[in-house]
Amino acid sequence: MTTCPACGGRGELISTPCHTCRGRGQERRTVKRVVPIPAGVDDGTQIRLAGEGEPGANGGPNGHLYLVIHVKPHRYFRRRDDDILLDLSLNVAQAALGAKIKVPTIDGEDSLTIPPGTQPGKVLTMKGKGVPHLQRNGRGDQKVILSVNGKAVANAAELQTALDGLAPGAAVKLAYKSKGADRLIEGLVK
Repeated sequence: MTTCPACGGRGELISTPCHTCRGRGQERRTVKRVVPIPAGVDDGTQIRLAGEGEPGANGGPNGHLYLVIHVKPHRYFRRRDDDILLDLSLNVAQAALGAKIKVPTIDGEDSLTIPPGTQPGKVLTMKGKGVPHLQRNGRGDQKVILSVNGKAVANAAELQTALDGLAPGAAVKLAYKSKGADRLIEGLVK
C-alpha cells in the first residue's frame, strides 16, 4: 500500500484550491507573542512555547516552538555559571592602604572594602550579587578581580608621590622591607 499522491491520504481532493494555501488547508502568517524571559538564563538556553509550532499533519495538534536565547556580552561584566566577574583597577595608594570604593553590580552600585596590602590578581567576593539561579532560589556571587595601576613603590619619594592624593589627616600605616630589615611607617598625611 502507498499513500495517494493527489490527496496525501486525506481521502478528499480539492478541485479549485485557493491561491493562499494551494489546497493544503493551511496558510502561513506572522504572529507576535510576548514571551517572559526568566532571570538567570544563559547563552544557549531554550524556551519552549507549547502549541505555537507547525500545524500537525492531518488535523493533528500543533507542535511546539523553541526559542534559543543569545546573551549579548557586557562592557564590564563577564559571566561564569551564576557568578559575575568584574575586573577592577586600583591605584597604588588604594592597594597599599586599603579603601572603601563603589563598584558596579548588576543591581546598581554597591560599596566594596579593599583590605590594606592588596596584591594584583586578588579576587574579592560580593556574596549574592551575581545572576539569579534558574528554577531555584538564591543568586550567584560577584567576583571582583583586582589589578593595580602603576608600578610598585621602591623608595620613600615614590611613596610620598603615591600618598599625595589622600585626604589630609588620613592615617597611614605601611610595612616594607629595606636592606633586609622590616620597617614600619606610621603617621598622618599632611
